[in-house]
Amino acid sequence: MMTPLYERIIKRKRKYQLFFPTNNRTVRSNDVVWGICWAGDDLIVMPYHVAPNYHVRAAAALTVSYWIWRAFLTFDTSSLPSSFQPVEARLMIAVKASTCTSSIANPYLQLTPGHQSDPVVIDDFNVQNPETEVLGQIDYRDCAPPGAKLIYLNQAGLDHINPLGLTKYCLRAQLDVENQTPPLGANSATWWSLEKGPGYRPYLRIDYYPF
Repeated sequence: MMTPLYERIIKRKRKYQLFFPTNNRTVRSNDVVWGICWAGDDLIVMPYHVAPNYHVRAAAALTVSYWIWRAFLTFDTSSLPSSFQPVEARLMIAVKASTCTSSIANPYLQLTPGHQSDPVVIDDFNVQNPETEVLGQIDYRDCAPPGAKLIYLNQAGLDHINPLGLTKYCLRAQLDVENQTPPLGANSATWWSLEKGPGYRPYLRIDYYPF
């Protein structure tokens, strides 16, 4: 007789792995019209992931014009067992600066499936536009530095993990994901990049049962 699934889970020791990004870049868009900014205009792959800044950013803002920053993170999760059973996963970012002065009605920094190239290119901004699935989120108001901030993955986030290769994410302001015009101000978070090194770099922790 086959052992019930829950008994097989109990007999297997829960394990975890830490993954550091193989790629972490920010793409920025800017225009005086929100719809054009959201679609992608004056696009730049920001160079600030390396010295002396060492940061990536996800934000939506209105100053004298509209701004969007999207943060793309890629993890090589191919060392996971192909038949693994995820239990919990969270993305850690070490925040340098944050603000939520644009919209407290849409206050979240959201983790969405990423569709980026490797390395990231400006066209990745446009490719990301239709993606609205949220894999996890954190309130910008809970991102005050310093220290590690954890974004726990929901079930969709667990399902998105790829044990056969790369797991890709795009972090975006909720205003951006939902294509909501920002009021004056900024919903923004900036965190240390991979290149900053141990103690600062983002990581993805995945707890699982190794079936």
